[in-house]
Amino acid sequence: MIMKGKMDIPLIILSLIVIFFVLMGLYALSSNITMKRTIGEITYCKRVYDTHRNTRYWNASAKFFVDGKEYSGYVNVTSHKYIGQKIMILYNPKNPNNFISQSSTYSGITMIIFGFIFSIPIIKKFKNIQKT
Repeated sequence: MIMKGKMDIPLIILSLIVIFFVLMGLYALSSNITMKRTIGEITYCKRVYDTHRNTRYWNASAKFFVDGKEYSGYVNVTSHKYIGQKIMILYNPKNPNNFISQSSTYSGITMIIFGFIFSIPIIKKFKNIQKT
């Protein structure tokens, strides 16, 4: 039972989790705002099985051009891509070696959604406190 004027430990922990997810999601989204977009091309893609974690993922690399200069490196992809397939690349205009695939930007949105999902029990508890 929650008494007025006192917060229980689970509510505090849940509030910290919500703050963490929302702040990390906002940080991920804000870092993408300063990035520029260009079309890249997949140069390698292979499905990898990680025996230590018992998971499968796609290992891929891509290349793209900025001001006539080629940049390349690893990119996160969520499904198989064939060599030569075009993908959207987000890159730092000050340092094009710092780039990600556009599919990586969804992690910020996902974290914010998890933050709001975790906030539902907090809202319910505060509504119950106000009723008593």
